[in-house]
Amino acid sequence: MTTDTALDSLTDPESLREHDAVDVRDATHEVDSSEFSDTADLDSHVVVGIADDRGALLQNDSHHGWTLPAFPVEAGEDWLATARREFEALTGVPITVEGVERLRAREYRVPDTDDSRTIYNVVVRATPTDALPDDLESRVEETGLQWFDAAPADAPEPVVEDVALFVE
Repeated sequence: MTTDTALDSLTDPESLREHDAVDVRDATHEVDSSEFSDTADLDSHVVVGIADDRGALLQNDSHHGWTLPAFPVEAGEDWLATARREFEALTGVPITVEGVERLRAREYRVPDTDDSRTIYNVVVRATPTDALPDDLESRVEETGLQWFDAAPADAPEPVVEDVALFVE
């Protein structure tokens, strides 16, 4: 990782496009107006990657399957502060965010209209300030934590790509 990706705070994920070392992944999905209204329920997330000789730490929130720990971010919120606060709430262990690895921007748009909405996932590399145990237990109900040396076989492509940042 280069210092080009190290930030103290982040309130606008679009600003990450200015950092050459951040891997930017854009996708556009054309949807009809009824599907577009459903995008209002989608959240942007900050995704926390932590890895060591045991592999990458993944969480299963019983909704998304095994993924890197990911936390919703509201518009105007500091993405890195959210990562630190929510990871500590999940594990009880504070982290230092070392840098931003990837920006995923998914635009949903209704053809032939001005209706458009972008959802972001910002993947950060972090280091725990205290050792994480092998049998780390989640402090969040119905959420499991486990070390993986590769993405689960049934994981969707974006999850596989994100986990690969930390285990390869």
